[in-house]
Amino acid sequence: MKLFLIATLALGAGLPELKIPEKWRACQQDSDCAIAGDACRSCGKVTVIHKKYLKDYLSLDQKEREKAGFNPACEACFRGDIRVVCKSKVCGAQVEKK
Repeated sequence: MKLFLIATLALGAGLPELKIPEKWRACQQDSDCAIAGDACRSCGKVTVIHKKYLKDYLSLDQKEREKAGFNPACEACFRGDIRVVCKSKVCGAQVEKK
């Protein structure tokens, strides 16, 4: 079963979701998008944004981690079978659930 999720997939808990500008999620095609989130922010929560804003996202993420005492960043606990997609001009994730 495939499930499309706009920008995030909530499967766990961790740091609160970053508030990011909507333009960071805008896209024209799948190749515009990249996975940006990781386990420390929210284990199992996939954040997908436009590639051109990836450095901005990572900088904002690091600042918020430092404020919250979550530093350094850690590896994701869930990536599964995730494919980034551009659907309705918004970056998201398509997940294969077994």
